Amino acid sequence: MKHISQICKSLTISGNQCKSPPQIGIEFCYFHNPANLQKRKTASSIGGKRGKIRTTTLKLDTVHIRSSQDVVNLLVETVNQVRGSEINPRIANAIGYLTGIILKAREQGEIEKRLSELESSLSQTEREISLCH
Repeated sequence: MKHISQICKSLTISGNQCKSPPQIGIEFCYFHNPANLQKRKTASSIGGKRGKIRTTTLKLDTVHIRSSQDVVNLLVETVNQVRGSEINPRIANAIGYLTGIILKAREQGEIEKRLSELESSLSQTEREISLCH
C-alpha cells in the first residue's frame, strides 16, 4: 500500500509547502488536486458573478438636497425601493452613508457661519468699548 503524507505534497504560489491535509487516498488537498481543477474554476466563476453589484436600471432624476427634509424624503423613497426590490440594498446603503455625510457637512457649515457671526459681533463690541474709553 502506498504511503500518503499528512500534508499536501504541492507547493503554494509563494513556493512554500502547502500545509493542508490531503484528500483521502491521494497526495493533494482539494485545492491542489489536479482532478478538481475544472470544479474549482467553475466555483470561482460562479462566486465572482454572485458577488458583483448590479446597478439599478431605474432612470433617476438628479436629487437636490437643500434641507434635512430633502434627505428624509430621499431616504424614505430609497427604503421603499429596497422593499420593492427596485434597488440593490448595497446602493441603498451607499445612499444612506452619503446623505449622512451631506447632513454633517451642512451642520458644520452652519456652525462655521454662526461662529463667524459671533466673532464679528465680538469684534464690533470690542471696537465700541475701545471708543468709549
